[in-house]
Amino acid sequence: MKIIYTYLIKQLLLVAFGTVGTLTFLLVLANVFKDVFDLFLLQDVPLWVIIKLVVLLIPFTLVFTLPWGVLMAVLIVFGRFSSDKELMALKASGIGLLPIIAPAILMGALFSGLAFINNGWLAPQARTEFKNIFHDVATSNPMALFIERTTIDRFPNMRMWFAEKKGNRVSDVHIWQLDKDGTPRRVLRAEQGVIEPRFDEQRIVLRLF
Repeated sequence: MKIIYTYLIKQLLLVAFGTVGTLTFLLVLANVFKDVFDLFLLQDVPLWVIIKLVVLLIPFTLVFTLPWGVLMAVLIVFGRFSSDKELMALKASGIGLLPIIAPAILMGALFSGLAFINNGWLAPQARTEFKNIFHDVATSNPMALFIERTTIDRFPNMRMWFAEKKGNRVSDVHIWQLDKDGTPRRVLRAEQGVIEPRFDEQRIVLRLF
């Protein structure tokens, strides 16, 4: 049984970590394009801030990928175990089902402990820190929120788009004011605009011309 357990544990962990790693990479990449990609276009945002934001996305994605990794590992390893008639051979040797699946139960308990720590502490802390960094970027460098030729949706009940930004001046400005359902109720257009951060008042003023 020692050889069988070593083989099963090795295969289960290999498939589980491979699945978790692959799915985590894909989900982090999707969230990077959703939440962080805009900052890549800005030259005045330090690279270390962007790297930290990407790292902070990992605990949040592990909430989903850890259970998927365990499920895929059990399905793949024991599916292959059954298709190769190895499971039948073990049963014919007088080994019960419970001893055979013991490594899977042990791995499930291990990943459950990791998920408990991640879901209960790491992921909430990372999400809070992620939002705090975005808030710091907005307050210390509010011009970073305005990206040309990109729909800006970081302001409540408002969407904004403009063709070009030079310093704090923008051109070909389009603004949509939305209701609670997200339906556009008012559209504003202007040839030019000036963005005026007012740090003492903690607000941003956009003057249209």
